[in-house]
Amino acid sequence: MNRAHKSKLGDEPALAFTLAWLANECDDRGMFDWFWKSRASEDVGRTQNMSAALNGIYRAVGEKRF
Repeated sequence: MNRAHKSKLGDEPALAFTLAWLANECDDRGMFDWFWKSRASEDVGRTQNMSAALNGIYRAVGEKRF
């Protein structure tokens, strides 16, 4: 997540695969799509959106973030 503070993330194949695979295992893929769209955004709130989406992904896959 640190790289998101400095510049937008590119189309990284490993990230795309991981998000797609996890989203396929869940009922709702909304958080995965939100994370993917936010990573390429140039909005001021990009990092906040990515953090919120990541928290939603943790909940969707049944993990607790500490």
